[in-house]
Amino acid sequence: MRVTGKRVLVTGAASGIGAASARRFAEEGAHVAMVDVDADSGAALAAELNGGSSQVQFHRADVADPAGVADIVAQVAEELGGIDVLHSNAGMAAGSSGLGTDIADWDRVHALNLRAPWLWSKEVLPHLLRSGTGAIVFTGSTSGMVGYPGAIAYTSSKGGLLNLTRSLALELAEQGVTVNSVCPGHIDTPMTRGFFASPDGPDALRARLQEHAETVPMKRLGRPEEVAAFVVFLASDDARFCTGGIYPCDGGMTAA
Repeated sequence: MRVTGKRVLVTGAASGIGAASARRFAEEGAHVAMVDVDADSGAALAAELNGGSSQVQFHRADVADPAGVADIVAQVAEELGGIDVLHSNAGMAAGSSGLGTDIADWDRVHALNLRAPWLWSKEVLPHLLRSGTGAIVFTGSTSGMVGYPGAIAYTSSKGGLLNLTRSLALELAEQGVTVNSVCPGHIDTPMTRGFFASPDGPDALRARLQEHAETVPMKRLGRPEEVAAFVVFLASDDARFCTGGIYPCDGGMTAA
């Protein structure tokens, strides 16, 4: 297994891509620290993945709180004896136009989607440097690669995350830490379903998701597990020559 024994911290790990990532890391032999604000779902998943062992742990935290970030990283590093991998996954989707976005919404989206990944990277980096084979994998978005109307705060935050990826990768290229972003397209997650939720009920939601799927060349939504497989590869020793990469996982959307 490519990540056996690696000590991995995953943010936004209670559901969606983060949960799939935590599961895949654990299945491949890593020691996993899950972080999420959703304590009930996070603790339940950690208990399921442990199966009687202590391979997976859960920490509740607001991933955008600087003091909380520092505390959790220090605690995880002590419990695991270090940190080899950061999967900075936590984020939020928000629909808003250029004229319709207010300052509070803009700040909230950017705090979670851009400032938080930087904060976690900053706090985890000393441990990754000591690891010798440290890796940061961000969950980006194809919306950060191309324009997407009606989600101005989200797309701009994800665009910033991609340049954070490139800049950190160049800073750390000679120090043994790789930095990459996986950019999901339309993935069937609770966040996606929340974004397209309709007051007209589940049938309307299914119709909107199907309409969304029709915009994908493969004519389906992606699965969180498909993104997680990419994340684990980039965190593994098989990807030690991959850094600064912006990798779409989108069923061909950005190939058009």
